[in-house]
Order: sequence, then structure tokens, then C-alpha cells
Amino acid sequence: MASRRVGGSVAHTHRQSFEHTISLFPPHLQLVHHGMLFVPMGYTAPAIQFDMSEPHGCSPYGPSTLAGTKGERTPLAGELAAAEGFGERFGNITAALKVGAATAAAEDAAGCCVPWKRR
Repeated sequence: MASRRVGGSVAHTHRQSFEHTISLFPPHLQLVHHGMLFVPMGYTAPAIQFDMSEPHGCSPYGPSTLAGTKGERTPLAGELAAAEGFGERFGNITAALKVGAATAAAEDAAGCCVPWKRR
């Protein structure tokens, strides 16, 4: 693996629109530009992502919240739960990559230096 760095992003915007999704793209482009692996949120929080009863954040690119035009709005419980879930997912993926890197290093030290022969 060329890079062992992993990244993701969280955003907040003042209103619900495509803006909260678009605000997540520039950080992702920087992560990819520097060879980092981008961990998206995906559709892992359907309770908030598919709820159309009120305006909210949380796109598949990362957790987000709506701040209001003057910053008066606080995150909804579902937005906070989605952010916590994303943090757990991010940590699990990072840990799995670390274990995989350690296994690859051990195999290399044991003499298996051809990547496609790894089990």
C-alpha cells in the first residue's frame, strides 16, 4: 500500500441544499491528492439520511449538520448519532488497515515479497 494514511471529513452549512454535500468535496480531493484513503459515511445512518420530516444534514460523503443562517441551530440527535457512527466506522477501517499492514510486513520479513502471492 502506497499510503497508510486515512481521512474523512465532517461539515456544517447554514441551510439545507446541495451545499452541505458540496462542502465535503474539497477536503476529499485534498486527501486523494496526497495519496490518502478516503473513508466515506455511505448510507450507514438511514434513520436520519432518509428522514424527510425536517431539514437536516448527513450525506453519504460524510456527516454534516445545518447551522442556520446565524449559527442558531444545534445538531439534531440523528445528526450526532450519524457522526458518532461515522467515527466508529472510521476507527474500525483504520484499525483493519493497520492490522493488514502489519500482516504484510510480517510476510515480507518471512520472505514472501511478491504481493500477489500473499494469502
